[in-house]
Amino acid sequence: MSLTFTLTGKSSVLAVSYFSAVDLSDYELGLTDFETYLYSSPCNVNSTNKFYYGNEKIVIPEGSYKLRDIEQYLKHKILRSHDVKDKDKEFPLVIRANNNTMRSEIKCAYRINFTKLHNIGSLLGFSLNRVLEPR
Repeated sequence: MSLTFTLTGKSSVLAVSYFSAVDLSDYELGLTDFETYLYSSPCNVNSTNKFYYGNEKIVIPEGSYKLRDIEQYLKHKILRSHDVKDKDKEFPLVIRANNNTMRSEIKCAYRINFTKLHNIGSLLGFSLNRVLEPR
């Protein structure tokens, strides 16, 4: 006999309570499937996640971010550090999810360095020995 428990929701924490309790003493419990939309679930950014571009570093505050929120935060910081006014805004950074590779794609006007310690590269799906040239 097998039991199936289905958890659904839009939060990063899924929980369910069953009354009366389900006796699982004769069962092995395992996760057989986890489905989510790519980068729709938040990425947990901690104090060691930094973004290195050009000769500069952006420290991303700890929190739970969606991919587009990381992109917007980094874009804002880059534009601000180069004193670009709203009317002159260029798009120095684009980060998109690639549904086929389950990784992100980055286009940036500056060199991005994922080789430095404590960078955000692995969170975005990049190896830690990668340097992306400007495009």
